[in-house]
Amino acid sequence: MAQTSAAPLTRRQKIEQKEHALLWAARQMFVEHGYDGVRMAALAKRVGMSEGSIYSYFSTKSDLMQAIVIDFWREIADGARASVSSDDPPFQQLCDLAEYHLATVIKHFDFLDLTVTLRRGADDNIVSREQLRAYTSVFDDIFRKAVDCGEISPDVVMWLVRDTFFGTLEYSARSILGRRTQSTSDMTLVIDNLLEQIQKSYGLNTNGAVSASSLEERITTRLESVADRLEGAMTQLARDSNLES
Repeated sequence: MAQTSAAPLTRRQKIEQKEHALLWAARQMFVEHGYDGVRMAALAKRVGMSEGSIYSYFSTKSDLMQAIVIDFWREIADGARASVSSDDPPFQQLCDLAEYHLATVIKHFDFLDLTVTLRRGADDNIVSREQLRAYTSVFDDIFRKAVDCGEISPDVVMWLVRDTFFGTLEYSARSILGRRTQSTSDMTLVIDNLLEQIQKSYGLNTNGAVSASSLEERITTRLESVADRLEGAMTQLARDSNLES
């Protein structure tokens, strides 16, 4: 059978491809040198473009950084949604989302740390709350399903559980990265402990709702695969670090 060649890229596709390469290179430079340390001329040299060409895409460095952040959060929000199955019970979905979030924070910690710094400074407009909400809405959907299924009390305030969920994972990511040796067993332990605390603090154990024993069985089953996936993420992180060095 004769192989058909791929259709040539349209002009728009070529522009989008160039823009994506520019955003990726710029993200790396911002991580390496900080927001104030990046010069558009140096960025142009890295990507093989003229400085004027970059300004045809983005009028200012602030516009460029904002585009990077939007692209980043859109990418990981899509990944978060893909990491959970709508057919799974809520606590299994939380387990998968926790696994994805912890691995993502560890892999992109330096960039996320930079965006936090920008939000606290004069460039707060670079990282809008809308982008963060698009990501955390994945958790919100799971939470509402848990309430509808009777696994979480309807009296629980959603943002309290959300802050517990993301706050614990982000603090734990910082702790794991700060250790000399990083172990997937530590990551698995974080997720196991987090889900157990959420279930004990906010879950229902009466009137036919999920019991602690049934939850434990489900978490144990899920964590067997979590360990393998997190080990893969850590391996990929090590490979990426070697390539960057």
